[in-house]
Amino acid sequence: MKLTDGKKTVSISMMTWENDNLSPDWSQDFFEAGALPYDEESGCFTVPEVDYCIDQARDWKYCRGDFYDDAEYTTPYERCVFVDEYDAPTTTSSQYSAAALYDGGWRATDKEELAAEYGLTEEEADDIAEDLKDMEV
Repeated sequence: MKLTDGKKTVSISMMTWENDNLSPDWSQDFFEAGALPYDEESGCFTVPEVDYCIDQARDWKYCRGDFYDDAEYTTPYERCVFVDEYDAPTTTSSQYSAAALYDGGWRATDKEELAAEYGLTEEEADDIAEDLKDMEV
């Protein structure tokens, strides 16, 4: 599953060992891909923060954090997480970024905070704020 936050792009695969074989990748289920904005041109799902997704996948593998209780039923050796980072970030339109931000509770009035939080240029922040404003109507 290819994920981007506009600054970083990675591919995350999550599998388990089953009868000496790796299961099919189920990262799209894990990250609820159907609820994420998807850019067909880049083949990426847009998320607010790629590093958070990587951390969640690793927590799942090692049965820690939100997945601590899983340690009763499985071991980290039965779970595999593969993360490949792309050299250049894949850009997505500001509308895809704005949709993910809007779902995360951000609004057009948060433009300065967004710029600081995500390291946006003034032009990028303006574009996203405009898209957020359109969604608020």
